[in-house]
Amino acid sequence: ETTEYVPKVLAVAVVEKNHQVFGIDEPRPDPPRPFDTISVPPAVTFERLATRLRITADDLATWNPTYPRRRTPVDRGPVDLRVPAGAAARVTKPLDDLRPDNVVPVQVQAGETLVRIAKARKISAARLRSLNAVGDDAEVTPGTTILVPRTNPRPTQNSQNLIKDGGNPPGRQKIASGSTAGKNSTKNR
Repeated sequence: ETTEYVPKVLAVAVVEKNHQVFGIDEPRPDPPRPFDTISVPPAVTFERLATRLRITADDLATWNPTYPRRRTPVDRGPVDLRVPAGAAARVTKPLDDLRPDNVVPVQVQAGETLVRIAKARKISAARLRSLNAVGDDAEVTPGTTILVPRTNPRPTQNSQNLIKDGGNPPGRQKIASGSTAGKNSTKNR
């Protein structure tokens, strides 16, 4: 058997070394495409960023094959992404607002699985897979940082004001223990 393929391999090697003798034009690499670099915060999906840059998420993925999940890593600071030349000029405001505020990063601990985390958070495993671009649950191992939906919503401006005002909304008052609404209403007239 080796007597059949060894001469063929040697012939290919001779042709490869002598393109001009065999009339083969040298392949010319494509010229490098110009690109810009932008700093993007953690956990930003390519879809959201592409919308801001007015390019497609597929273009963004082509320029940044290092990120197969099509988002910036959740467990690091800002990362530099390549974008087509001129696209960076379309960034007229900071990109911090692209980071989702309804999710939090969680590091997977020993003994945890994606399904167990989903059950503990009372969400479907399918939603957790989708949120983290996970194709196979085996990708989620101890030490992996994943995104999970926030269980306690961030305080709103209104709730911040309530905290400053002692927890009472404007026009309302706290009723002391043992008091009734009737006593308080007559007391404050």
